Order: sequence, then C-alpha cells, then structure tokens
Amino acid sequence: MKHSLSARQAQALLSCSENFKTKHVSFKYAVSGHAAIAFSIKKSMGSAVLRNHFKRQSRSILMGPLFKKNPINLLVRPISKITKKTSVAEDFNLLKKHITKKEELKN
Repeated sequence: MKHSLSARQAQALLSCSENFKTKHVSFKYAVSGHAAIAFSIKKSMGSAVLRNHFKRQSRSILMGPLFKKNPINLLVRPISKITKKTSVAEDFNLLKKHITKKEELKN
C-alpha cells in the first residue's frame, strides 16, 4: 500500500525505535523523512470490520495535518480489544504530544 512499511522496514523499526503506550494502543516510532505505517493486530482484537476501520482511521490521522511537519515511521499495536467506541484520535494526539516533548528536551 501507498503509505505502508515493508516487512523489513517494520522489523528494523522494532529493533531501533522509541516506544510509547496509551491505554489502548502501543506505538513504536522513528522520526523519518516521510510518513509510513505498519500494523500488528491479532484476530482476537476484534472483527475484520473493526480492525480495518481502526487501520483506516490510523492511516488517515498519520497522513493528516497532525504529523505533516514531523513525519514518522510508525508500528501500531492495539493493547485492548477494538470496539466501535475505540478512539484512535486521542491516542495519536497523546503520541504527538510525547514526540513534541522529546524534541523540546533535545533542544
């Protein structure tokens, strides 16, 4: 897919990236020149419809204005079961705040 990481890139991201966890999602990320995403979602996390909806929402947020200035490569793993009420936007906002704080500390 267009903004997806290859298996090799996802494996590299697992070994040398930053971690961030929220109540519902675990993120592994690395700052990059372009935004790309990979998913690790078990079937037990929800129906195919819910898993696909989660992925569409995640891609949309990553490619949207939130990460335009600071593109990242991202591996997303849900921690809790995906439901209709799962809010992906809240988790991505927390991730953005975390990344911004880390960058401020470096400078």
